[in-house]
Parts: sequence; structure tokens; C-alpha cells
Amino acid sequence: MDHLLLRASVQMLQGVVAHNQATPDTPVEIRVGVNTGEAVEEENDFFGQAVQMTARICDKAADGHAWVSEIVVQACQGQKFKFIPRGEFEMKGIEKPKPLFEIAWTDAHRDEIADL
Repeated sequence: MDHLLLRASVQMLQGVVAHNQATPDTPVEIRVGVNTGEAVEEENDFFGQAVQMTARICDKAADGHAWVSEIVVQACQGQKFKFIPRGEFEMKGIEKPKPLFEIAWTDAHRDEIADL
């Protein structure tokens, strides 16, 4: 897993926070879901289990949050990113519940990690 993808996810969220502070009359909300795996490309679109899982992870994340699959956490061991376990979730089209994690990128996240 390329740590640049996770860094880009955090930078997008930081950019949205900065935008919303600077222009509160035109707020923007995003949520990020990150997964890894093989995708099938057909007619300029992507399909497959990894793509479906990524979409389901994004569905579970709240606005302003970045959630990842367990495989992403495993692939990022030894890197500077910290992850907060958010539990196991049933996801449409995905066999059995899967554990999901949130990228810890705010001060509140760092405090939560300290309490784990």
C-alpha cells in the first residue's frame, strides 16, 4: 500500500476543513474510503470485489472522516499512520462483517488513540 494515497486522503480532508473555515457560507463535505485489491476495467469503468468494498467503506465513513479496510492497516504497518478500530460492519454485497478503521489525523483522533 502506497502511503501517498493515505497522505493524499488526509490532505483532502485538511483542505476541506480549511475551506470550510475560510468560507463558512459554502461548506463542502467529503468522506474517504480506502481499500486495496484487484479491479477489472471495462469501458473506462472499474468493477470487482475490491472496488465494491471501497465503495462500502466510504458509505460507512461519516463526512470529514477517512476509513480503511483491514488489509490497508496491515499493508501500512511500520509507517507513520495510526488507525482507530471502528468495529465490524455488515456491508451490502460483502460476505460476512468486516473490520473497519479510521485514519487518525486530527487532535481528537490522537487523544482517542492515547485512550485505547
